[in-house]
Amino acid sequence: MVTSPTITQLSFKAEDLPIKSVTVFRPSGAQIIKVLKANLKAGNNLIEITGLSSTTDTESLRVTGLGNARLLVLVCNFDNHPDIPESDPVRAAQKELAALKTETDARRQQLELLSSYGKSLADKKHVTPEDATTFASQLVKKTIENQQAIKDLESKVEILSRWIERTQQEKQGTAQSKASVTIVAEEDGPVELHVSYRVSNAQWYPVYDLHAGSENGKPSTSVSLQYRVALSQSTGETWNNTDLILSTSATDVLNAGIPTSQSLSIEPVEKLQTRQISESFGMAAIGSTRRVTGLAAPRGVVSKSPLSVTYTVEGKTTIPTDGQSHKVLVASLPLEATVTHVTTPRKSTVAYLQCAVKNTSDYHLLPGTVNVFLDGSYVSKADISDINTGDSFRCTLGIDTSAKVAHTLVSSSTTSTASSFVEQYKTTTYTSTTTITNRHTGNYPIQIVERSSLPVASPQDTRIKVFLKEPEGLAEGEEGADIDLGRLDGFKVKWGTDVDEAKDGKKSGRFIWCGTINPGKEVVLVSKWEVRAPVDLEWIEKSS
Repeated sequence: MVTSPTITQLSFKAEDLPIKSVTVFRPSGAQIIKVLKANLKAGNNLIEITGLSSTTDTESLRVTGLGNARLLVLVCNFDNHPDIPESDPVRAAQKELAALKTETDARRQQLELLSSYGKSLADKKHVTPEDATTFASQLVKKTIENQQAIKDLESKVEILSRWIERTQQEKQGTAQSKASVTIVAEEDGPVELHVSYRVSNAQWYPVYDLHAGSENGKPSTSVSLQYRVALSQSTGETWNNTDLILSTSATDVLNAGIPTSQSLSIEPVEKLQTRQISESFGMAAIGSTRRVTGLAAPRGVVSKSPLSVTYTVEGKTTIPTDGQSHKVLVASLPLEATVTHVTTPRKSTVAYLQCAVKNTSDYHLLPGTVNVFLDGSYVSKADISDINTGDSFRCTLGIDTSAKVAHTLVSSSTTSTASSFVEQYKTTTYTSTTTITNRHTGNYPIQIVERSSLPVASPQDTRIKVFLKEPEGLAEGEEGADIDLGRLDGFKVKWGTDVDEAKDGKKSGRFIWCGTINPGKEVVLVSKWEVRAPVDLEWIEKSS
């Protein structure tokens, strides 16, 4: 007679298994590694793990650390009827709530019975006045007692219902997956298994806090960048006291596979004679065209390195399954900074403190929002793109009220003499004057950039001309090249939008003044241009 082998069954709850580590990917998803210690018996051992996240990728379950044992069967699926322990606080509260509602209903029924019985006694002739008086007093007493009891019960029901609702909201997601692992052991003995699986409903994104200080009112050249991540998860499992690893690996893109190339073709444009619109105005247009849909214009492609970056958070971390954003500090990075004053007087007559921060750390800063603090006070917010080691980003430290900026823009017009052979033109001359005063005391010279611009003639109408008169030499200057004007204060001018941003500056009519103003000194920056157009042609200046 052949006997079936004995199977040792071991049961574990996922919430009781310590978490070794959690790796959270971008844009979403995480890998959880849990530690399972078990005493195996020689032969087959069936290990069941209940209460795994309902978002578990059932194909991702892996078990390592078997030693001399052998993995026979590995199954992971969704449990439609999970066992909720009696000790579960929400389950106990729900039972108490049901009991309170039952008692409330019983009290209401008692009131109705007393009222009905009192009405029936009124119709009976054999009831003496004394008995009626006694019953009436008892009825009033019982009615008051029941009404007060119902009021107290309803208050308890409301409080308990709110607690249950709040508790269930705090824990988002469900944990109704289970795993079955069959292991063949050669002999009795303990093992420490690592159970890993992938889950969804977990995501993180970077958030930065930049802290800058000042000495005697002068911003420091060193800053501290708090590299944090906003992490949230609603997997149904709380990540208790675990090592946390953040990865930039885009696993959802990799799962989608490598895209295949498209088959493209060149097709002729179909000509369409359109008569309806033209004929309604009394004429017919022949030869209008309609472009055939099908050959889409190529779009820009952004290419990034396929390599991922991982960050290990120092110490242990706990992230509840509440769907809320939890800020986790990744690193505190001391960085170098250069502070420059920037003003755009045609828009605002103030001088901003612009901070150029250089990433001197080993960390790759991902796109995100930087909250900026100066001397502990919040001053501004900036969005950054990918910042590699050695790259820089800019933010604003606020307004320097000791740098006074004044601006005027005046115009005057002249009209050419009318002639039978020459068209009459009107010339409008604009003079832009900016006065900047450094009202700081002590050793505080300010480096300042004034952003300026002049209008550019529209290519749609060549009758309008714009001529730059001052600063001299700027009109002939190359894009981004400094033009030394020979000024005593050392100020220079060039086409561009900032010190290191010159692209399309000349084309768009934007230029900058840059230089240094010593304490107690002021500079006057003047630019002048002329707009020439026929007298009968009206025009306006528009900003873009």
